[in-house]
Amino acid sequence: MKKLSEIKGDEALDVLADLIEPITNICVDEDVKNAFKSGEKLAKAISVIVKNHKREVTTILAVLEGEDPDKYEPTVFELPVKLMQLLSDETVMSVFRLQGLTGGAKSSTSASESTEG
Repeated sequence: MKKLSEIKGDEALDVLADLIEPITNICVDEDVKNAFKSGEKLAKAISVIVKNHKREVTTILAVLEGEDPDKYEPTVFELPVKLMQLLSDETVMSVFRLQGLTGGAKSSTSASESTEG
């Protein structure tokens, strides 16, 4: 999975165009905002995002994998690794911080912790 900070030029514009809508939909969700602001672990906020925004999560992951969102079907075993990779990208987390979402959330693991064995 590419990190947002690694995507440059025209590809960055294409990725931005594909990610604006799903990220915005997640950021304006009151349940997501409340999960982040409640001070609970980051895992709780991620759970709310996944439950409330399946299509948006799939689209974000597919775009960063260079795959077609309509055909992208990660397995239950791939998803946690991919989500941790996504959330370990400082650029992604800065988007949520800019929206004021991560103020109270406590990380349950280090953002730089490897999820691969």
